Amino acid sequence: MLLDSTEKSGVREADVANERSARFGDGLHYFLIHAYARRRAEGAYVGCWVNFRLYEGALLLARFYIREAGWIIRSVDEHRWYELADVPTTGRKYFKEAKEDGASFVFHSYPKRHAKRTKR
Repeated sequence: MLLDSTEKSGVREADVANERSARFGDGLHYFLIHAYARRRAEGAYVGCWVNFRLYEGALLLARFYIREAGWIIRSVDEHRWYELADVPTTGRKYFKEAKEDGASFVFHSYPKRHAKRTKR
């Protein structure tokens, strides 16, 4: 159900706009997901481009493929709906890849810090 952006139901105006775009546009969902590796001492921010109309389905697919790659999801930090014209130039090749293949994932990994630090 689409809500009028003037409604005071706790739904943010941006969320309503994303829902409208997803239903009527020819774009993709983009998620930025924070994850940790299961067996390695590292974490990653994963840029996920998903070609699926519904938000819930796109998020479910993104989570599934990240877990299948051996990562534990910590949080979903960002969500946007992008049309090709709105995609930053650095993300266009991933957008096009997701359009052709259904999804594209970019892992920006970093080493996990140890819980205890030694003092010098």
